[in-house]
Amino acid sequence: MSDTPTPGPRRGLWRKRYLLLIPIGAFATLYWISSRSSDGVLDRLRARGYPTTSLELDRWYVSVPSEQNLSGPILRAAGAFRYQALVGSSIPFLAAGANEPSPQIPAPADELARWRQVIESNAETWSALAEARTRTEGRYPINLSQGMNTILNHLAPLKSLVQACALRALVCAEEQKPAESLEALRDIYLVRRSILSEPTLISTLVGFALDSIGTRAVRDCLERTRFTDAQLVLLSEDLRSIASTNCSERGFVGELANGRSVFTGGAAALVSVAGPGPGGAPSAASQLGVGVLQASGILAADESFFLQKLSAFIDATRQPFPQGLDAAETAEAELTADLAKPSGKLKLFSRVMLPALAKAIAKGAADQANLRMTQTALAIERFRLAHGRTPPDALAALVPEYLPVVPTDPFDGKPIRYRRTDSGYVLHCIGSDRKDGGGLPTVVDQKGRPIANPDFVFEVRR
Repeated sequence: MSDTPTPGPRRGLWRKRYLLLIPIGAFATLYWISSRSSDGVLDRLRARGYPTTSLELDRWYVSVPSEQNLSGPILRAAGAFRYQALVGSSIPFLAAGANEPSPQIPAPADELARWRQVIESNAETWSALAEARTRTEGRYPINLSQGMNTILNHLAPLKSLVQACALRALVCAEEQKPAESLEALRDIYLVRRSILSEPTLISTLVGFALDSIGTRAVRDCLERTRFTDAQLVLLSEDLRSIASTNCSERGFVGELANGRSVFTGGAAALVSVAGPGPGGAPSAASQLGVGVLQASGILAADESFFLQKLSAFIDATRQPFPQGLDAAETAEAELTADLAKPSGKLKLFSRVMLPALAKAIAKGAADQANLRMTQTALAIERFRLAHGRTPPDALAALVPEYLPVVPTDPFDGKPIRYRRTDSGYVLHCIGSDRKDGGGLPTVVDQKGRPIANPDFVFEVRR
């Protein structure tokens, strides 16, 4: 018989308990490291005055006294606008006509009459906008403290309203009513300014869409009527106030604050991202899974990852173009690489909430391209008024009387491209491919096939 003592049941039980402490210690360490990392990112954001929670974000979106708030009359204007689409006939800027080329110059008389009918049947819209013009600031009645559940149902009507203003500007320009056309163009930028400080990424992107409509409307009106120097100056000032505001920064800050509310909002907020069960209610399996993620420290690591990556995109928005584009592309590449790692598979919520953010910053560059080309075109028109309708030979001739400096292309930092034509002039910025396509309608791909040119082009033929 062996004299070696055999371990008793109590000794085996303690050994199992010690083994259990290993994963518990690992998870505790992961949680501690992630929490320290998150705290460091949040401290840097707070030092810049940024909100880091949905409640702080709602306060950051400054309230405006009702008598100064232009959002009320703008919403009434948008709600009052009506038009009837006619079969076989499109209306510029509206519905099917939104993406069609500009109508011929001059517009056919029967078409112009239909457009004028739309304008005259919406007197209530124009009256409400007249009231909005007497106010200076905007804050829409939204509750950003609801985080990802915030309802932004005012954005779609604003786009329709801007399209209506663009139609009115076009019709008045066709009828050689430059003062009324200018009023409608300025209404476009009035609506745009009303969401200029709204700190959500979707609001930022909608704002870019409004600017694009404005660029097309200004171009169409410049080709149809002549504005005075004073009128062109007013429109230039409207554009300058928009172009000088860093909407992308505010949008990404809002994305971070709202995204963080998912991690700090408890199981209900997390399950809303993970997916509800049948009937819209959180499933028991989802609730159990969230509990495991919280207890294991994986959720804390996910939150830390989310904050670090999104703060890198915020840093990119703070840089001027094209450096901001370069920084965004670097941040996007690093995000993609980190998510592809084995540890990236556990970033369950970050994978959902960190979409292709570099594309949003590229849209910001496109917005700046449109705004800068429009500002430059207005300066060219002022030059033409003073020089017998002749465009300048080079944009340098606009400095310093009409422009402080020649604007740069946000995609490569070079001066905006410009050339005179037999019928007017062309301005262009290179597109998101960051290659110069010459501002031509089409370019040839690597296989010799014609494709649409991604360049941003502003051409005036008059």
